Amino acid sequence: MISLKQIPFTYHWIIRNAMGGDVKTVLDLGCGEGNFMKDIARDENWIITGVELYTPSLEKAVKTGVYEKVIKGDVIKLPKTISQKKYDIVFVSQVLEHLKKSDGKKALELWQKLAVKKLIVSTPVGFIEFDPIEESHEKNPLQKHQSGWQPEEFVKLGFEVCGQGARFV
Repeated sequence: MISLKQIPFTYHWIIRNAMGGDVKTVLDLGCGEGNFMKDIARDENWIITGVELYTPSLEKAVKTGVYEKVIKGDVIKLPKTISQKKYDIVFVSQVLEHLKKSDGKKALELWQKLAVKKLIVSTPVGFIEFDPIEESHEKNPLQKHQSGWQPEEFVKLGFEVCGQGARFV
């Protein structure tokens, strides 16, 4: 099991910088247990809404205290309480690879509509077999990786791509 402390420091820095300044509202889709958002939201006054489908993770996310509310919902078929609002930042970390490619493309379109300033998506480069990071991942059937994404795909969709980590040849 990988602890959040083992995730490269630069990853947190990249995400915090990508958030930018003057952020008031954040939508964290597929928020999991909320540990990563708790870390990057430290010392911020963001109003954060989480969306999580897996109940054990949702319950842990609520306990972090970082979210104004955590709503049970599917990141593809968002509840109207979410889909009819706008957020400064829509944050989707390590979620896209859990969707089928066709669903992922539709989801990206939906998520862009919800973002006033930025949609920030973090996903592995290419297809990678699932490896649990948080304790509840091992029992969560939604954790199976169903797609792999290349930076070029995001560029074609109009996204700016910022990478992190080593590529081995």
